[in-house]
Amino acid sequence: MNALFVFFLLALPIAAEAVESLVVGSGGRSFEQVRESSNRISVSADSLWIWQAERGENIAPLVLERGGRIFAVAEKVDAQGFAYPNLLSRPSLARMLDGDAGTAFDPAADGMPRQIDVYIDLGAHYGVEQIRFFPRLDAGHRDRYLQAFQLGSDGLDPSEIETDIFDVCCGSPTLINAHINAPNNQSIVLWPHPNQPHDPRPMRHVRLRTLSERDWEIAEFEVIADGSAPPGAYLSVPLEVRNARPVWGRLLINGQPPETLPVIVQTRSGPDLAPVQYFLERGADLVLVSKSDWATAIPGIQAPPRDNPLWSRWESLNDGQVSSPPQPVIQFRIQLLQPGTRIDQVSIEYTSRPLAQELAAEINPRSVAPGRETPFAIDLRARRLVDSGGVDSGFRYVEIQTQAEIVAIDSVFVQDRPAFYSAESLPSGGVSLRFAERIDPQGSFIQVFFRARVFVDGTDFRVRARDRRPTGAGDEDAYQTAVAADVDPRTPGGTLRVRLATERVELLDDVRLRSAVFTPNGDGRGEYFVLTYSVLRLTQSASVSFGIYDLAGRLVRRGYASDDPSGSYLRVWDGLDFSGRLVPPGTYLYGLEVDADAKKTTLHGVVNVVY
Repeated sequence: MNALFVFFLLALPIAAEAVESLVVGSGGRSFEQVRESSNRISVSADSLWIWQAERGENIAPLVLERGGRIFAVAEKVDAQGFAYPNLLSRPSLARMLDGDAGTAFDPAADGMPRQIDVYIDLGAHYGVEQIRFFPRLDAGHRDRYLQAFQLGSDGLDPSEIETDIFDVCCGSPTLINAHINAPNNQSIVLWPHPNQPHDPRPMRHVRLRTLSERDWEIAEFEVIADGSAPPGAYLSVPLEVRNARPVWGRLLINGQPPETLPVIVQTRSGPDLAPVQYFLERGADLVLVSKSDWATAIPGIQAPPRDNPLWSRWESLNDGQVSSPPQPVIQFRIQLLQPGTRIDQVSIEYTSRPLAQELAAEINPRSVAPGRETPFAIDLRARRLVDSGGVDSGFRYVEIQTQAEIVAIDSVFVQDRPAFYSAESLPSGGVSLRFAERIDPQGSFIQVFFRARVFVDGTDFRVRARDRRPTGAGDEDAYQTAVAADVDPRTPGGTLRVRLATERVELLDDVRLRSAVFTPNGDGRGEYFVLTYSVLRLTQSASVSFGIYDLAGRLVRRGYASDDPSGSYLRVWDGLDFSGRLVPPGTYLYGLEVDADAKKTTLHGVVNVVY
């Protein structure tokens, strides 16, 4: 049975116009000015970045120059007997971070109580594998170590903290709890202890709560990076192109296609400056209000925010091209995935007139068997606007972009007659059809019959028209992507997404080991344990973790922990533990876990290390 996919097109004439650009960062609007929100990244007027830290590097001496801070909080009691936190910002605290073991912070010498909370904002988010602090280690000072204290940390972003970090930071669980009845007796304090799991943690803030009554000092407080950093995110405000209905083109980062950088970019567009709508409950009614009125409303009457139905959904780029429909307002969001990533400019190209005033599509069936060859039919309908002025328009290419496997194009019809065309696979997945004759948008009706296999739940079929358009700099490709809409009342639809049928399909599939035995001895043969697998049925990215454990269940090495979409993956273990040393020969366990909203799947197996 053929599926039905409908594409609705209304065409406008395109005048010869130069490609323009909406620029944020260098040469354009400030990243700070157009920021809606950011998380786990550093932002300046002309840059976004994640700080780099090499594995084993002490990042404490970099804290102040990277925008961090160090301060202390002591409890103070007023005349009425009420206790409140007293913020103590003393320059002497910076001696703990100066990299000079010959200088020290001594609270008593600075007129401060011995029992204080010391907070360190690292200035950025880092993966931390070790914390170490100690007094001056000469004979006169090495016994002035802290005996009773609590060491804690968190990964909160400053944007998530409404007051100050001492109100929310670093409670349970603590990294070290050396209390009065079981005090520390070492000059050099290490986290993790030798008997603690060596599992690096992402950190932004560290708190040292001192409980000792005796004199103490700290010469150096060292924070040792593991070379990683959690991904960061930046969300722009809605950006408007006035007096135009732009066709969005390429999005460039630092003048280059985004695929050259470890980033994920998405956009959405709409007719106004409100991609999200806010409501207050007034009895049984919902009243649309501004974001500021919603945020300051009394608790209990705030309804959940909703996406504006006039705005498109978030979409990733296609071959560097913006997929969002032609609307005067656009919004972008970027994920920075690796430490050391830096963005100095985001440029979104556009032309002032769209290929089509409206462009919509739908696909049926909406549910298919996974991996089974299925026949599809795409119906395209093109129309010219009444006010087009008779200028020649239309298009010659139709692209179907998808990660499904298109097996064959069976036939193509224009106005119910067989059409001459050529088909070419797209490098990113899907097919491009080039018609021998230009498609006239005045009443043309196109049908494309093809067969495809769908492997991933929620597979998108993106449809876009492409044409060569004259500009001030010569001819350029012009694109316009269809939005999902119910354009044919004869079929259920309104979606461009195909789901897998409801029969049981595991999240993890095609799990394979290159070998269950490997020999990381440097001879170039069998140096790595290699695990490959596929993740299925995800409609959005899910948390995936891969680790190596000893037979007692203790984590030996965290091999991977992040969010992944459906797809095929490869994980590698080099035989090293968290400290970078080769593990002893023997039997170990590997663990692979996918934690999706609706289901969690865990897989364990055995791997043997031989020398």
